[in-house]
Amino acid sequence: MLSVYLDESGTHRGSRVCVMGGLVASPKQWARLTRDWQKILQDVNLTDFHAADCANGGGAFLGWEKSDRDKLFIRFVDLTKRAVSYRVWTAVVMDDYHSIFNDAKEKFPYSLCALGCASRLRWLAMRRGADFAIPYVFDQGEKGKWAFAVFNRILAKRNGDMFRMGALSKGDRLKIPPLQAADLHAYEVYRYFADQLAQSDRAIRGSFNELLTIADGGGYILTGDKLEIITNGVIRQKLDGSEGPIKIPVDHLDQEHGIKLTPPSPLGFKNLAD
Repeated sequence: MLSVYLDESGTHRGSRVCVMGGLVASPKQWARLTRDWQKILQDVNLTDFHAADCANGGGAFLGWEKSDRDKLFIRFVDLTKRAVSYRVWTAVVMDDYHSIFNDAKEKFPYSLCALGCASRLRWLAMRRGADFAIPYVFDQGEKGKWAFAVFNRILAKRNGDMFRMGALSKGDRLKIPPLQAADLHAYEVYRYFADQLAQSDRAIRGSFNELLTIADGGGYILTGDKLEIITNGVIRQKLDGSEGPIKIPVDHLDQEHGIKLTPPSPLGFKNLAD
């Protein structure tokens, strides 16, 4: 049995990329991660870990020396890469999104990210057997509620079997180490693409390079061209009443496959796989 914990990053207003990342492991692996994660938290007198705060010196890490934050960050990265079996992820480039969709409240990007991750989780489940399904766990925070609602609608339409989705549940990230690990992964994917969108020459973060040793179940970087495919696919589904995943090219992001975003074109950014 495998289960997935999912979390988002880049959900703040003005973010140039919205990301959802999922980590997949067995119950025994999650139990081991939880035990060791809590031990690290106790070592540094923290009750939970938030990747963005640790990286930027905010929240519980206000006043910490950067070197101490970096050391702690790497401890959690090392633990995650040892404990987890697979990664999935999806990212939406927001400039491209706004050029296509009229969505002032910016709710639909979370749906796209959630469905992108579900598509890759479906693929992982299909590799395990005809009846294999993967339980999903989301953070119960405000943004997590949006993603949770997307999958509730999928289950209500009896499409859960198509996505190989098992039980669907919510948890409190502050109390559940696997959700904190999912937050760590989502944050690193966010930083990877946000640095590129800022046209930064910054090298890939060492912490992300370590996470890339976890087997990549694949994902999607949804730039202008792929968002156009999705838009056209939704229109076709409404016209002919068809259901099912809209097929778009899968991206891979690991130590062998990188993704480089090219400068804006008439359709916005495009991605080139290494």
